[in-house]
Formats: sequence, C-alpha cells, structure tokens
Amino acid sequence: PVVRDLIVDRSVMRENLIAIHNWLESEASQSEKNIDLAYDASRCIQCGCCLDVCPIFTAGESFFGAAAFVPASRILSQLPKGKKYDLVNEYGKHIYSGCGKSLSCHNICPVGIDVEHKLSNSNAVAVWKRFFK
Repeated sequence: PVVRDLIVDRSVMRENLIAIHNWLESEASQSEKNIDLAYDASRCIQCGCCLDVCPIFTAGESFFGAAAFVPASRILSQLPKGKKYDLVNEYGKHIYSGCGKSLSCHNICPVGIDVEHKLSNSNAVAVWKRFFK
C-alpha cells in the first residue's frame, strides 16, 4: 500500500555536482550567443530519469551522467575563460571519458531538454576548448 508520495533520494546527484564544482562563485555574465543554451539547461529539475535509463551510469562510480552534464553546460557557458579550469578538468574525468553516447537519456527528459545538444556543447567547451570563446 502507498503510505505517501514517492520520495526520491537525490543525494547521489548532489554529491556528483559538488564533486565537479558545478556552481558559480561570483557573478558571471551571459552573452546573447549562449542565453538559449543556459536557459534550456536551467530547466533541469534533477529528477534523475536520465540516470535511470543510462546503460553506463551506476551510483557511486566515476561517470556522473546527464544529471551532471546538463547543469554543467549552463555553468560552462557563463564562466569566464580563466575560471573554467576546475570544472573542465572534472567534466573530462566524470562525464566526457565515461559517456558512451548511447543517448538513451535524450528522449526520457520530462521537461524536454535537448540532452544531445547539451552534451555536444559541453564537450565543445570542456574537451575541445572552443565554441564559447
């Protein structure tokens, strides 16, 4: 029997975001070029549906999944070039090198975030170090 509404333990997602330093420490500016990307990424509700369908994600392992790279794409678009170093290093270690690009997360998002687009943009910034110059 249902005693009360489903309660989801999102502590793994929180710990992963802390591990990659996914926050702004000071004011950042948003250029007109990147405003749509940042807005779309900010719609992530951290529900974890993307992690449920990911064939690679396992809680406590080194790959953090779309629940980490979608918010990271927003922060990467706002940080000045010199301030991206920590996030870029953690992104490479916990997202880029682990993602198998199956994109099973792409169609599951309940708010309709274009996860594939966020992944390619984040990879461009963090790995190929271009796009948001």
